[in-house]
Amino acid sequence: LIGTDDSTTSARLVVGADGAESFTRQTLDIPLEDVHAYDNWIVVLHSPTPSWLKTDHVWTLLHPEGTVWMLPTTPVGRHRVVLTVHRDEAREWMALSEDELGRRLELRDPGLGELKLNKRGGSHVYRVKRQHVARYSGPRAALTGDAVHTIHPVGGQGLNIAIQDSAKLAELLGPVLLADGASEQAFTAAL
Repeated sequence: LIGTDDSTTSARLVVGADGAESFTRQTLDIPLEDVHAYDNWIVVLHSPTPSWLKTDHVWTLLHPEGTVWMLPTTPVGRHRVVLTVHRDEAREWMALSEDELGRRLELRDPGLGELKLNKRGGSHVYRVKRQHVARYSGPRAALTGDAVHTIHPVGGQGLNIAIQDSAKLAELLGPVLLADGASEQAFTAAL
């Protein structure tokens, strides 16, 4: 049941595909299990493409203080600057001015001093962690994707697993949702 400013809406089933901080999971009071925080988090910034990098190329720097990736983005002529920093320093990095960020990156590689960093337009800290929930459902509700399990983003499997979750949910609950007047017991059994 969802309360809005104007009215109340109800649904036969709520699917929480609402990310690692899932409001749906919290509302269902489903605890997390197997939480593992990684030492490094990811800071995402943006910059026009530097002169030494082609607009459609990816560049990676493996550095003892943290990896830096330059990933092409839109519009053409811009790159995402993705870097790893120790989790205790991530918020500090985001609080720095764009000029100070540039100076810190230049210490990792002189070519990074050319970047004109921009924290606007999607820049953020990605808290890298692995987590898994105790269960995937509650009364007339199911969880999918990062709401139930997150993995390290470099693994590249997050969206793949979320799609598999959704396909399995459709397989299990599709027949119940298509049946007029399905009992509460049918929903519980399918979930």
